Amino acid sequence: MTATTSVQLSRLENDIACVTLDMPGSSANILSDGMLAELQNCLDEVHEMKGLKGLVLISAKPKIFVAGANLNEINAALDWPDEKIIAFANRGRKIYQAFGEFEFPSVAAIHGACVGGGLELALGCNFRVATSDRRSIVGLPETNLGLIPGWAGTVRIPRLVGLQKGLELIIGGKNLPADQAFEWGIVDQLVESQSELMPAAIALIQSPVNEDLKNHKSCKPVTVAPAEAEKIADSVSAPGFAQQVVKRHIVSSCTLDFEAACDSEALAFAETWGSDESRGLLNNFFLGEHNRKSPGFVDTTLESKTIERVGIVGAGLMGSGIAESCLKGKKQVKIFDVDASVAASTSEKLGGESAGITAVGDFQELADCDLIIESVVEDLAVKCEVLKKLEAVCSPETMLASNTSSIPITELASGLEHSHRVCGIHFCHPGLMKVVEVIRGESTSEETISSAVAFVKGLRKMPIAIQDGPGFVVNRVLSAMLEESVKQLSFGTPHTEIDRAMKDFGFAAGPFEMMDIIGLATCLKAGQIMGRRGVDCVSDSPIVPRMVKRKRLGRKSLAGFYRYETTDGSAIKDPELDQILDGYVDLPTPEDRSETKMLKGACSISGPILASMLRSANEILDAGLVADERDIDLCMIHGLAFPASKGGLLFWSKR
Repeated sequence: MTATTSVQLSRLENDIACVTLDMPGSSANILSDGMLAELQNCLDEVHEMKGLKGLVLISAKPKIFVAGANLNEINAALDWPDEKIIAFANRGRKIYQAFGEFEFPSVAAIHGACVGGGLELALGCNFRVATSDRRSIVGLPETNLGLIPGWAGTVRIPRLVGLQKGLELIIGGKNLPADQAFEWGIVDQLVESQSELMPAAIALIQSPVNEDLKNHKSCKPVTVAPAEAEKIADSVSAPGFAQQVVKRHIVSSCTLDFEAACDSEALAFAETWGSDESRGLLNNFFLGEHNRKSPGFVDTTLESKTIERVGIVGAGLMGSGIAESCLKGKKQVKIFDVDASVAASTSEKLGGESAGITAVGDFQELADCDLIIESVVEDLAVKCEVLKKLEAVCSPETMLASNTSSIPITELASGLEHSHRVCGIHFCHPGLMKVVEVIRGESTSEETISSAVAFVKGLRKMPIAIQDGPGFVVNRVLSAMLEESVKQLSFGTPHTEIDRAMKDFGFAAGPFEMMDIIGLATCLKAGQIMGRRGVDCVSDSPIVPRMVKRKRLGRKSLAGFYRYETTDGSAIKDPELDQILDGYVDLPTPEDRSETKMLKGACSISGPILASMLRSANEILDAGLVADERDIDLCMIHGLAFPASKGGLLFWSKR
C-alpha cells in the first residue's frame, strides 16, 4: 500500500486498484488544493501499476464520501484574476476526468454525502454505486454560495438526467437522496449497506461493460432543439447572479462536444468567482460556522441542564410556533393560555398528546417542567405577574424564560426570588427564522445561559447569547428600519415605493409589509417600550397610532398599510389609506436629510433606511451587547431576513 496524507492507493487480490479517501483528523473528506495534488499523484501511480482490471474510488469515512471543496481556500482566493480561476477549474476537471480514461472501468462507491466537487469527482468515474442509506445524498449546492460547479458538473449532469432536471438540480443547488439519484440516472446501482459497496463495485467491474468508456453518456451532448432548450430554460427560475450565469452557460453549451462545454463552464465559473454575491453568501456560511463554535456570551464548557419537558405560557401565534419548534426538537410540551380553548386548539393542531403536547388548565400543572417560556402580551406588568406565579409553583431548579421582543430581562426578573434562573429566549419567528436570542439579565447565572443555548441548539436553531438591552439585537435594528421608513412616508415618499426600494435591495418584504405582518398594535407597543428606554421607534410619529386607532392593525384585521382578502393573502394597494393619512404625510423634509447615505447597492430611498440600521448596529456593537460583530450579521440575516447575498449588514457596509 502506498499511503499519502488523504489518498491511499492499494491493490486488491483480483487486480483491482482501490483509491481510499480518508482525510486525517476530520470527519469529512474535503477537496483542498493538497488533496487535488494527492489525487494527481495517485493517478500517476495507478498508471504505473501493471495488469489492472479496474479501479474503485471509495471513502473511509462513515458518513461522508466527499463534502465538497475547501471553502476557506476559496474565500482566500476570491481576488484571483480570471486566468488563474480558469486554470484552477481546468486542473480539477482534468484530474477528475482522468479517473474515467483508463483502459479499464472505474467505479465510485458512494456512502454518505457526495456533494459539490465530491459529486464531480464521482462523475469523473465511469460508474457510480451508492448505498440507499438516508445519509447518502448527491448534489451540486454551489449556487447557494454564489458560485457554480467548475469541474464538469454543469456539463455532465444535464447529459445524464436531461436538460430540465439538470437545470433544476444545479440552479436550485439541491441535494438528492441516493435512491432518487438512481432513478434520475446519476447513480448506476444501489445497495443497502456500506458493507455491500465494495463487492458491488467489484462485481460491476467484472461484469460485461461498455468497452467505449471514453464516450460514456455523461460526455455525450444533449439532443435538444434550440427552441425547446429556451422553453425549458424559461420554466426554471434563476433569481441570483450565479443561477443566471449557470443557466445561460448550460443552455448554450449542452449541445456542444464535451471539451467545448467544459471550456464554457470554466468561463462561467470565473464570472461568478469573487462576485459580490459569492462574497456575501460565503460570509453567510462562515457566520454559521462561527455560531456553531462560539454562540455569543456563553461558557460552552459548562455542563448544561437537561431540558426534556417544556412549558409554554401563551398559545397565540408565537407560543404556538415555539411549541411546534420544541416538538420538532423531540421535547415534551405543556401549553397554557388564559383562554383554555385556545390552548386546547393549539395542542390539537400540533398533534395532541400523541405528538408530545398537552394543554393544561393552570400553572400548577407546569411545575414538573425543566423550562417554562412565557409568550404572553408584550406588557411589563403582565409578564412580571406571570413569572411570579410560575416561580411560586415551580422548583428552584426550573428555568424561566421570556420570549419578550423588547423588554429588558433585568426588569422582568427584578421582583423574583430566584432571578438567577431567568433569561430571555427570544424566537424572532419560530417557523421562519433560525436565530434565537438568548438574553442575559444582570442576575442570570452562567449555568442558565449555557443551558438555554444548549436547549436552542437542540431545536436546530442558531442561539446567540447577548447582553440585556431594549429590543436586544434584532428588534433594535428593526426599530431603526421602521422608524426611518415612517419618517420617509411622513416626508411624502409613498409607502409602496419605500417597500419596493427595500425589496429591490434584497429583502423579501418591505418595511410596511413587515409592519402589517407583525401587527401595527404590536409595533406600536414595542415602540413605546423601547422609546421609554431611549430607542427611537415608530411611536415617535403619529402615523402608526392613527392606523391603530382606525383599527387598521395589519394582516390580522385584513387592513393595515395594505388591504388583504385573507390573512395570508397578497398585499393590495388601498386607496383609502391616502384619506386616512391625509395631513400626516408630505411634511417638509428637514435640511439634514439631504445626506443620503449612498451605500453600495442602495438607492436614495433605501440608503437612509440602511444607514439608520447601520447606526443602530454600531451602537449595539459599541455598547458591548454582543460578543462579536459577526453575531450582529447573523442576527440580521437569520433573524431579520437581511439578504444573505449581502453577507450581513456590517459585512456589506464595509464592501
